[in-house]
Amino acid sequence: EGLSKSLDGLSREEAILTARRASKLFASFAEHLEGSPSGPKGEEVSASGNGDKEKKKKKKPPRDPNKPKRPAGAYFLFQAEHRKELSKKHPDKKGKVKLV
Repeated sequence: EGLSKSLDGLSREEAILTARRASKLFASFAEHLEGSPSGPKGEEVSASGNGDKEKKKKKKPPRDPNKPKRPAGAYFLFQAEHRKELSKKHPDKKGKVKLV
């Protein structure tokens, strides 16, 4: 009913072309629905809901205990210098209070 009302003011050729375009759009929409998780085929949906098969988590290689640590960042080097000065100025305070 909706399509026939919109075709009323068109010529016969225009109406045929419009109807063909509409049927192509409908077909492409139906193909799109085929691949969606809630598609008409009733395929199983993964837990993530995106329709893809679940990916297995990659196992991390074991850590080497002999591997050297990364060098300290700029803030930690700065804080280490100032921690010494602050502990000299405020020997009675301990821990985080000293650094604030």
